[in-house]
Amino acid sequence: MGFLALILRASAADLLHATGFVKVDWRKGTGLATSPADKGRDIVCAHPRVEPDGSRYFEHWFVDCKHFKRGLPPKELQNLLTWAEAERPGVALFVASNFLSNPAKAYLDAYRKNRCPSFKIRYWEKTPACPHAPSQDYAAAQVRPNRYSHPKRERDSGC
Repeated sequence: MGFLALILRASAADLLHATGFVKVDWRKGTGLATSPADKGRDIVCAHPRVEPDGSRYFEHWFVDCKHFKRGLPPKELQNLLTWAEAERPGVALFVASNFLSNPAKAYLDAYRKNRCPSFKIRYWEKTPACPHAPSQDYAAAQVRPNRYSHPKRERDSGC
């Protein structure tokens, strides 16, 4: 695993902590570049949720960090999605050091529509820096959260 890939994982864990996630567990696998020991995710965490009636629960997230100089291809998404189907977290999140390619975004949309997974699929990707944002504000200027769990789409697709 390269140095920049390690920085991406550490930054993602720090960002999750800063935005209220708890039980953030950075899974390091075996340390080899092709290690499958992390079961498709680099970070496992929980997001505290409160229902309108006041009941509380933790939504479990699986996070897979991907460091690519170009757009992330669809084949890089399959490992997390496979393990998420098997272990059923609330959310499967991809954190890309750059961006998801258009085919990867189309793959996620088709996956959600055709498979109706029990979990939400989201991704965070780097966006062009905003000229008005402070350069140190990584969360606001560099990461764009996206969702593939729009309620209207889920109803329309029969999920």
